[in-house]
Amino acid sequence: MKLGVITDEVTQDIRKAVDFAVKHGLHGLELRSVDDMSIDMVPEKRINEIKNIIESHDLEVCNISSSFFKCSMDSEKEYDDNIEKLKRLMERAHILGCSTIRGFSFFTDGSFDERIGEIIDKFQLPLEMTEKEGIQLLLEPDPSVFTTNCKKLSKLIGLLNSRHIGAVYDPGNDIYDPDFEKPYPDGFNEIQDHIRHVHVKDAKLIDGKPESVKVGTGWVPFAEIFKALHSMGYDGYVVLETHYRPKLKIPEELLKKPGGSLFSYNGDLASEESMVELKKMLADYL
Repeated sequence: MKLGVITDEVTQDIRKAVDFAVKHGLHGLELRSVDDMSIDMVPEKRINEIKNIIESHDLEVCNISSSFFKCSMDSEKEYDDNIEKLKRLMERAHILGCSTIRGFSFFTDGSFDERIGEIIDKFQLPLEMTEKEGIQLLLEPDPSVFTTNCKKLSKLIGLLNSRHIGAVYDPGNDIYDPDFEKPYPDGFNEIQDHIRHVHVKDAKLIDGKPESVKVGTGWVPFAEIFKALHSMGYDGYVVLETHYRPKLKIPEELLKKPGGSLFSYNGDLASEESMVELKKMLADYL
């Protein structure tokens, strides 16, 4: 397995993010927001500069962590805006030498089972686009979207039936799942055939509400998960997506669409703590 971090969980400054990666012996960086801009809005000239900075330290961009299709499925304007976003994301992915883009399955509005046919229809154009460009779209379960957990996401990916779609396995999101899916073994067993990328965050219920905490102090059984990933032959990226901040709570709206300086505030301290723990857990698998 290879180790990485989403850079805006540390800082908005790409050079400082690279310093963090070098310090911890990481293999790659995942980009979501840089310079207070979502990655699709960063000018191409700056994208080329970012590429050179990263590659000059023998690192690579391991994924584009976008908010694609974190929008209303019923808004034609939002759908069209996200299609344009996907075009920009693919352009930047090509420059950065990255073949994967993270996405979602629309904000929940109604029953997943009743609306899955509509969701599938809405994905046909993006799949045509990614196939043409040689990009793989990696969908992530998230409590705010239709596929709130691995079981639902596995069903959607199976029905989409495309080699240009896969899954981001993020067991920490299960702590937020309204259907209370267990991260392991339940979530893992549902999604394991589709896993192409792994995110690491930890969380637990505090006063009945899910909150992110330092990796290793929450309810996600990472030791079992990493052992299972190793057993299945997973050799891709395990990427820290901290989401925890010491002595402060990230606003809910920022958790829905992370990015920017407010989100990154104190991220360096939190990510330092969590990366130290993550490296201990992964010591036998790196």
